Amino acid sequence: MPFVDTKRGKIYFRLRGQGPAILLLHGIERTSDNWGSFPKELAKEHTVIVMDHRGSGQSSAQMKWSDRIEDLAEDAAIVMQESQITTYGVFGLSLGGMVALALAHKFPQRVEYLVVANTSVKGLGCMRLTPTATLLTMGTHLTPWLNTAVIAILCSAKSSSWNQRIALWQDLQSKIRRFGWERETTTKYLLAALRFELPEFKSICPTLLLTGAEDRFVSPQNTHKILKTLQEQGHRHCLSLVTLERGGHELGFEHSKLVHEKVEQFIGSNLHPLNRQKYSI
Repeated sequence: MPFVDTKRGKIYFRLRGQGPAILLLHGIERTSDNWGSFPKELAKEHTVIVMDHRGSGQSSAQMKWSDRIEDLAEDAAIVMQESQITTYGVFGLSLGGMVALALAHKFPQRVEYLVVANTSVKGLGCMRLTPTATLLTMGTHLTPWLNTAVIAILCSAKSSSWNQRIALWQDLQSKIRRFGWERETTTKYLLAALRFELPEFKSICPTLLLTGAEDRFVSPQNTHKILKTLQEQGHRHCLSLVTLERGGHELGFEHSKLVHEKVEQFIGSNLHPLNRQKYSI
């Protein structure tokens, strides 16, 4: 299994496909296995790298109370360096979106483009979790079964069928059966997320801000606020916003083909194919 050594311990990652590289960064309570068919869709045109953040999945490196989003970005940079991939795109969902922003800020020469989906940052004047998500996640932090059931409902779109919600719940349950349930680690992730502020970019790569109009976990207002703040930093020319009208929080899991289509359209409009480095495994 591919692991990379860090000062904190081992970080797990794996690669599939061939072509220009894209790194996927998951959210809280997720692992590299919780993307559904999204990596498979991307692997038709890309070398896809998935990884487990410290404290998640097969990574032995643990989260500390003092860890920041920037520390998770450092782990991601080490993974890509170990993979001998020098330039790449990044797709980050929720917490992973924060890590993607931090990674692009610290390593602008390496990150070709960003796709930041359903994320939030500190200090933009709006609730980061929806009121329902805040209340219910606090109330169901006692039993893993109930917690995953509520999360599956909140992270699916309002218009999702019960079959889709059950599929998401089963996906979350499989993670618990395999890796257990670390309430303390979840709290550490939340604290790191609460402390994270949008970086002040001197320049930023082409960035697609992606949001689900039916996200019941992180308010779509956060994405619009991030867009406005980046525009105020002077980066209007390289920013794009796409709202999926029937999208919930888990965009890659529930709408893998549609999200893949939107990502490819964005890449095609913003990056010249002859200038992109291709990789194979």
